[in-house]
Amino acid sequence: MAQAVQKDRITEQFALEKTVRDEYGITQKLTIHVPQLECDSPDAEYINDELAAMYAAEFRQYEDSPEIEPQQDEWCPETYINWDAYWYGDCVSLVMFRYDGGSDPGYSRGWCFDFATEKQVSVTEMLQRMGLDPDAVQQQMLREAMQTFDRGMAQGGYYEGLRSGGNLASMRMNTLENNQLDDLCLLLPEPDRLVLRGKYCSETDWGWQQLDVEIPLTSAAPADTPVLTDTYDGVQVQLKGTQATITLSHGYGKAGKGDDIVIEACEFSETFLKLTPYLSVVLNIDNDHLDYYGSMGELKFAFKRFALMTQFMIFANADDKNTMDVMYTLDRRVRTFGINNDGDYQAVNVQEYKPGFFEFDLKEWSKVTGHIRLAVPGRHNIYNALAMCAVCRFAGLTVEQCAAAAASFKGAGRRFEVYGECNGAVVVDDYAHHPTELRATLTTAKELGYKRLIAVHQPFTYSRTKMLFNDFVDVLKIPDIAVITPIMGSREPNDPSITSAKLAAQIPGSVLVDSLEAAADWVKQNAREGDLVITLGCGDIYKASKMMVADNK
Repeated sequence: MAQAVQKDRITEQFALEKTVRDEYGITQKLTIHVPQLECDSPDAEYINDELAAMYAAEFRQYEDSPEIEPQQDEWCPETYINWDAYWYGDCVSLVMFRYDGGSDPGYSRGWCFDFATEKQVSVTEMLQRMGLDPDAVQQQMLREAMQTFDRGMAQGGYYEGLRSGGNLASMRMNTLENNQLDDLCLLLPEPDRLVLRGKYCSETDWGWQQLDVEIPLTSAAPADTPVLTDTYDGVQVQLKGTQATITLSHGYGKAGKGDDIVIEACEFSETFLKLTPYLSVVLNIDNDHLDYYGSMGELKFAFKRFALMTQFMIFANADDKNTMDVMYTLDRRVRTFGINNDGDYQAVNVQEYKPGFFEFDLKEWSKVTGHIRLAVPGRHNIYNALAMCAVCRFAGLTVEQCAAAAASFKGAGRRFEVYGECNGAVVVDDYAHHPTELRATLTTAKELGYKRLIAVHQPFTYSRTKMLFNDFVDVLKIPDIAVITPIMGSREPNDPSITSAKLAAQIPGSVLVDSLEAAADWVKQNAREGDLVITLGCGDIYKASKMMVADNK
């Protein structure tokens, strides 16, 4: 179609170029051009009316105002409003832009219209007509928006102040929300160039900057080359754009009836990087598996890679600093939950309704929406419940359904799993093996009101025991009696420089045994009614629990 014909399809419904004095006596230079679609369809009429309301109405009062000459050195603010039309066949992307002084547009606004069908079309539909994948384009747009945002925050030194003031998360979310495809302007400055115009939050809550992202109109062949670099704690790592599959075996699981799968992912040996979740939850990042990663910097970067493989939304613990250190660098949608810090989902009015068991009010953004009571003990399970609520509410479940799920959940395998009794003492098993996990589990157990807490711990790997030795000593002082079994080396060769004997020597009143059988025998001889016995570790320590309760079954 000839360009002249294309131009005939759009005229101007309002034009004003003059210098006037407004009602406050301020001289203003006005250059206003408002377009009009030459089409009689309802969609065209709607767009034309919207253009008139947004732009023409504001300045129509000055049509009859006399032209004036600014006085010498008089401050004269300038308002410039104009439009561009970008054609793709019979479709036009009509883009308005406005300057209120300065060199950058204050904002832009766009509409897409198909003259062949006489209907308005979305940016998503335009991209599809161009042979592009809207989901891929959306991810690129969000990625570049957040990278630009983070770069601006870092260069301006705003991170810490905004984070402590509670504004950083909301600014990130605002940037994401204002760069959804159908809110963008579509520009075709050249036949083979596509630009999407959005905006990002600047250094203040109310400041916005224009963001133009160029989108390739031809798909590039995938390449096994580094697509991401980053630095944490002085460690630089590169991520290659490859994917793999993961096989689940020898684990706990339950077959459901839906089309979705929920996986508890593990960061050991980068196993979780074989997953490409639609939604992901990050509860915490602890100094675990450093025998593999070498440093917290590389561990954090692994979590960032995991987050970047998430297709849609990440839910993160706002109370965990390591987790948020990673989240603040992401170009993904992030929703937060927490107790102490303001998250999108927050537990408020936390109460202990019986020893070790908690309930709380669920606050979603600024509104309390329901009440959650947990059927499993431990303050740490509040975070698990919050994560559940955040994901389920996002998925469309009601608060009442979340509350019912929390009330009915009695625990998972090897998560404070009750095995039975030994001499009247309750015997439970737990997978906790890192000092942070041990502290959460033992603190919960201590709060349950038993006469004595007996912890039977199997240290796991020489490197972890050696690296976190003081932390293990400190946390194993929580129970009334700590029974220490030999270190389970697992994948590691024996290291004579670190032993269970050295660990037990630093824990007052501890008991050192030489096998799981010896641990079970000690409990059988010493446990009594009113005690709580808990076996702890990620190895085969659960076998000791089974031995303890065998005679009572």
